[in-house]
Amino acid sequence: MSPQTSSFPSTAGPNSEETRRGSSSGSLLAGSQGAQFTDSLPFNARLLKSNFLLALLLFFAIDLFCRMNFRPDRFDLPEHNEIWWSMHCFRQLERPPDLLIFGSSLMLAVTNNGDATYLKQPLDGALHHQSFCLEENLSRHLKKPIRSYSFAVGGQMASDAYAIERTMIDKANRPQLVVWGIAPRDLVDAAFDGAASSDTARYMNKIAGAQIIPPGHRSLPAYIDKAISRLSYLYQMRTDFVCVKQNFLRELRKGLEKIAKPASLPFFQKALDQGGEPPQEIEIGDRIIGVCTHYPETIKDNTREYRKRYNPFKLKTLIEQASYLERFLSLNRELGSRVVLVNMPLTAQNQQLMPIGLYDSYLSELRLLASKYGAEVLDLNSPSIFSSKEFFDTAHLNGLGGEKLARLLSSHLNQTWPNKAQAKDQCR
Repeated sequence: MSPQTSSFPSTAGPNSEETRRGSSSGSLLAGSQGAQFTDSLPFNARLLKSNFLLALLLFFAIDLFCRMNFRPDRFDLPEHNEIWWSMHCFRQLERPPDLLIFGSSLMLAVTNNGDATYLKQPLDGALHHQSFCLEENLSRHLKKPIRSYSFAVGGQMASDAYAIERTMIDKANRPQLVVWGIAPRDLVDAAFDGAASSDTARYMNKIAGAQIIPPGHRSLPAYIDKAISRLSYLYQMRTDFVCVKQNFLRELRKGLEKIAKPASLPFFQKALDQGGEPPQEIEIGDRIIGVCTHYPETIKDNTREYRKRYNPFKLKTLIEQASYLERFLSLNRELGSRVVLVNMPLTAQNQQLMPIGLYDSYLSELRLLASKYGAEVLDLNSPSIFSSKEFFDTAHLNGLGGEKLARLLSSHLNQTWPNKAQAKDQCR
């Protein structure tokens, strides 16, 4: 008799064949579902990885294309500021100047305000970079044409003056004479963050394609920035791409000005300014220097500003800037250009803002370095030379005072002009 098959599930133990088969089939089902799930993850990861690699390859392809085809103007800047206009106009000269002028806004008061008063006509500060008064007086006395060019820029420090001449001047276009209108602030400005921080230093480094003014210290972000710049041309030239955008905005503005109604021009200009034009942007007509026709009854009080310039005294800044003054003098000796350091006039009120002993130490250092490198110090800071009525504020001369300084300087240079004997022989 054949054994009957029970309709109830077997109660056999785990080693039974059915259990093993059931377990095997369950494991296979679960395994297949798990495999489908886990297989989908590597696929998405691979897709993401492939997209990333594709984007990376595309980026470096564009980077390589720009590296091979993009030729930026190294003299361009996103903002056409004071130092940009100074370089722009210098590059338009037909021949190298005989006389170079350096200095801060104290010297601008001579070249700009003094010339406007001398010529009796307003001048545009963006375009005027010379001293007509100085040129004409020298030319008349020396009996040959003398051309000057002024690299004076507001806030110029000793490191800025060195950076400009180191970048823009060589033996082929060296001047016969260099005049630097200098004052204590040019060496000790407490508001100055360091030689590499100024607009002029950054611009000269850009033009030279080298660190004419190196950073005072290296931070981790600076090292990272340098590494990325070496790796990516797009990152390295990011400022030049901003220049392209800014130049497009300027051309767009010019086009709008031709077709827009006069009443709408301020709106267009404002809109474009908000679109990216930096606040340092200077356009032709923005800085018109007027004629000074009479001496003012009072001078402007700017003691609050200069108190912050002189205090707190930073020995580190003085040491740094004195070293750049020395480099400036050394560079001119190598070039064969004679240097006259004009100690600029200041009011007694301004000098009283300085820490005790600062002015005497500054003047002593100035004379010591000048003697070391064969330069000359012309001290014009005396109440007997410039009275308070010839000042606009406690530090800057007005137009009449600026013209007077240019005349005094030309009278001095007439007697000490380089190769004066040779010039006289040529006129005979």
